[in-house]
Amino acid sequence: MHPFTRLLALGLGRDGAAVTARGPVRPESFLPGSSRIRLAVLATMVDVVAGQTPNGPDLPATGSTMDLRCVLLGPPPATGYVHLRCQPLRVGRRAVVAETELFAAEPGPGAAPFARAVSTYVAWDTGAGAATGPPPVEPVAGGSFDAYLGARCHDAHTLVLDRSDRVTNGPTGTVHGGAQALLAELAAERVAGGPAVAAGERRVVATDLDIRYVDRLRIGPLVASARELPAANQAPLAVVELRDAGADDRLVSQATVTFGYL
Repeated sequence: MHPFTRLLALGLGRDGAAVTARGPVRPESFLPGSSRIRLAVLATMVDVVAGQTPNGPDLPATGSTMDLRCVLLGPPPATGYVHLRCQPLRVGRRAVVAETELFAAEPGPGAAPFARAVSTYVAWDTGAGAATGPPPVEPVAGGSFDAYLGARCHDAHTLVLDRSDRVTNGPTGTVHGGAQALLAELAAERVAGGPAVAAGERRVVATDLDIRYVDRLRIGPLVASARELPAANQAPLAVVELRDAGADDRLVSQATVTFGYL
């Protein structure tokens, strides 16, 4: 398992045609100064679970997520566990479109999820496997997922992430999709919310993260540039482009992040 996703300590299982998972709520995953799990961390959990269904319920496989959207429906749990249930919506020879629901408790009949995600995953190798138990809970370097990522500020709307073993993924050496989602959320926060947020009078929290993975990172570093867009419902909205600075600024991924207020 990738170092970034291993920190989630997810245990995977199966329930009929669905893939299930459970991971502990970790304060290291919170938006700083709050008890709110970052949406990008929840999206990374989804990425792990949805990536286990290239042949429907068969586990595991090698491949990549092409797109993922995760939307909060209510507050995530501040303690305990996050429970995930992933159901394929369409399974092709190499691609699977899946719906993942996230719960604050073991999902039962009539249970309401606090978040929902839809993703598309393309498999390179579709060999079947088995469910896995959770890895041990390891300390997060720097005390938070934000610090673990290690992005540095370039300017008021741009973050830069160097390639490292902590965030690169698979034989192509690209940056892990979850790390890209977190980088996008961090960059979007820098421009979202207007003067009141900039002055520290209000705080924003990501409620909708939609990321499209376009290409792999070939050289690096990965540069995330955010711009705020006007939204009809007045909710802060930012678009983030992640580009490969060492490969003529080739587009690696693009994310749209919508925010609410704490």
